[in-house]
Amino acid sequence: MKHPARRRLSCRNLVWALLCVLVSIPVNGYAQEIIIRGGWLFDSVRDDVVHNSGIITSGGKFLEVGADLSGRDLSRTQVIDLGDDDYILPGIFDLHAHYNVNLFGRGRKDEYVVNPVIFLANGVTSTFPAGEYNPTAMLEARKRIDAHKQIGPRIFNSGPYFGTARPGWKDEATAEEIYREVDFWAALGVKGFKAKGMRPQQLRALIARAHLHALTVTGHLGSGYQNTVNPQDAILMGIDRVEHFLGGDALPPDKPAYASLVNVEPNTPEFKKIVQMFIKHNVFFDATLSAYGYSGKRQEGFDHWVEERKFLTPYVQEFLKNRPPSPSLPRKFCKVLSVQGKQVHFCMT
Repeated sequence: MKHPARRRLSCRNLVWALLCVLVSIPVNGYAQEIIIRGGWLFDSVRDDVVHNSGIITSGGKFLEVGADLSGRDLSRTQVIDLGDDDYILPGIFDLHAHYNVNLFGRGRKDEYVVNPVIFLANGVTSTFPAGEYNPTAMLEARKRIDAHKQIGPRIFNSGPYFGTARPGWKDEATAEEIYREVDFWAALGVKGFKAKGMRPQQLRALIARAHLHALTVTGHLGSGYQNTVNPQDAILMGIDRVEHFLGGDALPPDKPAYASLVNVEPNTPEFKKIVQMFIKHNVFFDATLSAYGYSGKRQEGFDHWVEERKFLTPYVQEFLKNRPPSPSLPRKFCKVLSVQGKQVHFCMT
């Protein structure tokens, strides 16, 4: 008998098992219990697969894994039996999930019809889309998914970008204006905020106000070049997480952060110092390793591990091969949206 880890995975049944757990819809006011038995379960602690004796779920929540079903009355329980070539993976949490796309140069927008299904098809059952181009649409998508009206992963939405990444951002936004906007989105139920292109004093205001609501702040920061914020300064402000760059003295302040990535050396005192600073202040770091590949422009040590384009459909591959130069971005389109009785000004490209 072949080792189960070397067998060919049955992706259809794998995804089906995940979806059954996620969309356990209450029946007659009660959450229906679902049991998944058989097949193989990936054990991330032992880095191996084990026989699945039974997984018990109810209302979309796991009650028991590795359950002993002997002697249990299953007559009123929905049971899903998996075959010997079926595998179950733990749900993946995407901590840098972008729902926005710029499809074929038609302008960037948030997409909530296809992307949620794509996330699930790849085993992602929870997403943290820090920074959104259309935060009201993100809220509505989250509500539909939570109410079992749409298939998709759990969404821990974060409201709009705070900084120049947001079209129409007011570069001279005051602390008081940031306080009011944080209060507004916190009242709507966002789970956190993302800074991208903020001045130091603005980021300090965002962190302070978000923490007042027990919400977190993450940041796509810089090296300190041209009034950006180096992650080491953001850590001292109290930021909760940092994207892309560890920062510190490993990023010289006389050039943009991306331009310095190819020169970062893990064995230098500067690198080790900023790592210890993250650990000391309990700040999470989201490395997004792919960013080091495309910003390194395929210099030695920064090549992609996999040629991603081979996974695209033939249609998209042909389109990319014959794609003309990218057109200039359209003019900004601004409008006033009504959100729960309040008027909010948004600009989109």
